Amino acid sequence: MKIIGVLASIKQALTRSKKSSVQFYNNSNYYSSYSNVNALKNSDIFTAVHVLSSSIATAKIEKFLDNKITNDSIVKLFNSRPNNFMNAYDFKYVIAANMLLNGEAFVKINIDEDGSVDSLTFLNNSNVTIKTIEQDIIYSVSLKNETIDLTQSEILHFKYMTVDGFNCYSPLYSLVQELEISNRSNNFLTNFFKNASNSSGVLKMNFAKLNDEQKDEVRNSFEKLNSGSNNSGKIAIIDPSADYQQLKIPTEILDFLNSYTFTTKQVAKAFNLPIDRLGGENQHTSMNDSNNVYVTDTLIPFFSTLTSEIEFKLYDTNNLNFTIELKFNYQYLYDSDYSTKVKNYSYLVSNRIISANEAREKLGFDRVNDSTADELKESPNKEVII
Repeated sequence: MKIIGVLASIKQALTRSKKSSVQFYNNSNYYSSYSNVNALKNSDIFTAVHVLSSSIATAKIEKFLDNKITNDSIVKLFNSRPNNFMNAYDFKYVIAANMLLNGEAFVKINIDEDGSVDSLTFLNNSNVTIKTIEQDIIYSVSLKNETIDLTQSEILHFKYMTVDGFNCYSPLYSLVQELEISNRSNNFLTNFFKNASNSSGVLKMNFAKLNDEQKDEVRNSFEKLNSGSNNSGKIAIIDPSADYQQLKIPTEILDFLNSYTFTTKQVAKAFNLPIDRLGGENQHTSMNDSNNVYVTDTLIPFFSTLTSEIEFKLYDTNNLNFTIELKFNYQYLYDSDYSTKVKNYSYLVSNRIISANEAREKLGFDRVNDSTADELKESPNKEVII
């Protein structure tokens, strides 16, 4: 599967020297941190990162020159072959995943002898340090045998969220308290059930005075015979001179652990995802409406973050003789359901946007030998049979 290979490479890339974890001081000055890679161990976060990253990776970039679709070598790099080591899907996936988990992603722009963009190389976040030299922003990149300095024009710096143009924030920043509590409560419950009948207790050795070494020996022997899931439910046998008392966990703690759940809604809200994208139920929204919300509220802002940086660094947007705009094609989201796909293309034909033969080709049918099928002709009843 795609996700296995991609996530394997992400594991090496999702760290950065000064931000390998989300960190903050809360109101009680208690220091908290949560590793970005470890966040993938949470099923909701794993799903959120995969859903968004795969949506970005699947969409093709289209270049509009004076509002007409055209193609060039830069678009081809993003859609087909960014470099000799990574395909286009993995390249865009890793960029999106790093933005979601680290708040940013870096891509080195490689220029050939003619001054054209030759390839694009993804850079591990841990290998990039941003520094200022006088009035310039410099990206210091650690390679295998050397460290090089790149100017802003030599690197693509994709940012998920920023308040100053350079320091970036991940959606995990807003979830760090919930992640901390969820992680600790899960560890507590895991240890509780792992130790089973001997979760916590006091073993009194009557009429015996033991040194520390002897206490450890007695404790280890007792735990070996009575603790663990394999011994759960078995009859415990102890010496008449010994007395074991099990300590009870306060019911308030258990009630809190049972009531506190790291909800899917919190992750969906932080990642700006419709709840149904994480497997939740959205009872009042159809699949088509859900796609519209996902595209409008989630994907388009994400797409704009990527295309704005690409346009700014790789195109001459100051030329007043023509206009250049990059867009991600997300039509595949609507084409996944065939009946909806037919309905959408029928709408396009009825409103004189495409011809009937164009719609037939999109749906996998042969063109019909009829001149009217190539014309933009409005249907009187707004319903078209293609």
